Amino acid sequence: MLWEDEKPRAYVRFSFSHEPDMPFVGELQVEELVWDTPASLRAALGFLYRMRAKVSHINFELPEVELATLVPESDKVEQQIESHVMARLLDVERMLRLMPHPFGTGSYVLGVEDPFLPEAGGSWLVEYSDHRAVSVERTDQAPDLIADETVACQLVLGRIGFEDALYRSDVRLAGNADTLSRVFVRRPVHLVL
Repeated sequence: MLWEDEKPRAYVRFSFSHEPDMPFVGELQVEELVWDTPASLRAALGFLYRMRAKVSHINFELPEVELATLVPESDKVEQQIESHVMARLLDVERMLRLMPHPFGTGSYVLGVEDPFLPEAGGSWLVEYSDHRAVSVERTDQAPDLIADETVACQLVLGRIGFEDALYRSDVRLAGNADTLSRVFVRRPVHLVL
């Protein structure tokens, strides 16, 4: 049980089955994983991670959150649904112009951090109307949402939605959540070769 501010925030109920010839090493089966905030989910997963010295495998049903948003480098995690598409944002302004936007009018400021290619990072003010961006400009305004290039790419492509991105520890929300939740939605991603 994870407590914060004298309130329960998350808990994990699990069973442990050891290997016959190794009584202190085995498999952990998570029966229940309950949380109330993205931070408490990360803390619960951190607790499970700390069990790695004693367990060979941890089995549990993933929450309705993209695995890539929870585990940035998930090379040792297996899941049944596989996706092997790789993308990188090089021209953020162009991608923001091309991506679909919600019906109606609105605006937001997206901040992108790219330590590998700093010139690809920055903040963009986007104004949209009736499903398309009508203005996309680099700006000095404070961003509503700041994400690294990987998460920003997933958001723009629709691989993850706004709510999914909030589970990442490297995403910072400053405001305008209602607009961002309508702009950055999950969409089918199609690859044409």
